[in-house]
Parts: sequence; C-alpha cells; structure tokens
Amino acid sequence: MPLEIIPLRLEHIDDAAQLFNAAYKVERSIVPILPQKYEEKAVVSTFLEKIMAKGPGVAAINGGRLVGYMCGFLLQSFRGGPGIYCPEHAHATMVEDRKRIYYDLYKAIAARWVDGGYHTHAITSLAHQSETIETFFWLGFGMTAEDAIRDLSPIKNIPDSIEIRRANPADIDGLVPLYLGMRAHMAAPPIFRINPGEWERDYIQDVLADPSRPVWLAKQKGVPAAFISAATNYTSACYIIRDEKTISLVAAFTEPTRRKSGAMTALLDTVFAYAREQGFVRCSTDYEPENMPGVELWSR
Repeated sequence: MPLEIIPLRLEHIDDAAQLFNAAYKVERSIVPILPQKYEEKAVVSTFLEKIMAKGPGVAAINGGRLVGYMCGFLLQSFRGGPGIYCPEHAHATMVEDRKRIYYDLYKAIAARWVDGGYHTHAITSLAHQSETIETFFWLGFGMTAEDAIRDLSPIKNIPDSIEIRRANPADIDGLVPLYLGMRAHMAAPPIFRINPGEWERDYIQDVLADPSRPVWLAKQKGVPAAFISAATNYTSACYIIRDEKTISLVAAFTEPTRRKSGAMTALLDTVFAYAREQGFVRCSTDYEPENMPGVELWSR
C-alpha cells in the first residue's frame, strides 16, 4: 500500500511520540548513560507540541497508521539566513522501509520549507541509526556537529607535572591568549568557524563571574598550558543529553606546544571529580567533525 503524506496534526502527537520513544529505547540500550526521561511519551509529546506551534510538519500514513513524521523549528537567522532545525525528537519512522519513509517525508516537508524561504536545513539524528544517517547523506546532508556523552568515572594515569585549579577573575591575563588561540584554531581551515568578537576579554570576564559556568586552568611549570570551561545548564547541545544530571563541556583549548603533555587529560579528570561532588552523573560535549584534534580528544 503506498504511503500517504499529510500535514502533521495534533491528533498524531501520541503516535509520533511513541515512534520516537521506540527509537530512543534502542539508543539507550546502546548508551545506557543517556537520561531515561526521553523514553516517556508525555515528555516527547510536550516537545512536539512546541515544535508544531512554530512551523509545519508532515506525517506518513500507511493503512490508516502513522509510520513516520517530520517537523522542525523555523529560524529567521540560521547559518547565514532563514533556516530549519529539526531536532532528534522532531522526526521518527517505523523500522520497516525506513529509507523510503524518510525520503517521502523530507521530499514533502522540504518543498514547504523552501517555498517559505527556508533554504538551509539541519537535522539531528540518533547516533546509532545508521540507516537514517545514510538516507540523509544521500539526500545531500553532511555532518556538521557531533554530540558525545560519557559517565564520570575517573581517568587513569594523570601526569603529576600539571597544576590544575579553578580559575577566578585574577586569571584573566592567562586565559585571554588561550581563548584567542581557540578562536584562531576554530577559524582556520578546515573548520572555518568565524565568529568575530567571540571569546574575547569581556566574554571571559562574564564567564568567570558566572558560577554556573566554571572554568579550570592548567599550568605547566607555572605557564598557562590549557583551559576547560563547563556549564550546568547548557542549551546548545542536542536535546536528549540535556538534563539536570548532565554537566556539559563548552570550551577547551591546549596551547599547541603543550599538546600531548597530559594537560587536557588532567583538566577532564578534574571536571569529572567536580561533577561527581555536585551530584551529576554524566558529562556531554559537542564538537565539529572537521576539527580533527578535537575529534581525536573527545572520541577518546
């Protein structure tokens, strides 16, 4: 029986939430540290209601049953112009014939998005849904960011030559070169993430004054070698790792001549110890796949 693609309506929300719940349970069976709450239909239904209030969606119907859906946030400024962000809970399909269902869903919703002037489309997928990722690759998408998560178990073999301490406003002069080094690294090829004015002195002062954004500084022989910044209420990561028990890493950089010194490893272990003391159970970070030094660090 051919698929029928129709507008996504409020009457579809419960069935749509169940589709995502099923996919998330599979993901969580592979990554048990993920928050359990996204297995709850009511949590996902609330998310979907918010997204549907912001823009159109489509539903795939087969034999009177919902077998897939897709919607997204309409953003007036997204990567240079109007765009769409479709978070991980804003789409799901049945396992059977997943590739065809996603193709038909995206064909239908993309036409509406483009007609409305939204030409940039970004979609977050669950990491282990390889068929979904492959389908969107063939539809012209590429990887632009990856979110990672781990527990807070200590790291072994920390070098004792690294001095680590929580940064305070008096550390501003030591932190400015590291933040600017990070900005230069992110702006260089092949990353090309250029944000003028970001991570300069005023920004660092604001971070150091905010207790919800702790910063740690690593020194080697008294010289600043690396820093790491965390957040306890980070909202820029994908939704499924946002949780009151998650601490997020939002910025990190090692001075190039100090790489392989163990400074970043020592910083990470310090963050994990702090997070355990504060009652967190997991740590997340997000990074660009074209940032090879970052990929090597975070995937390890």
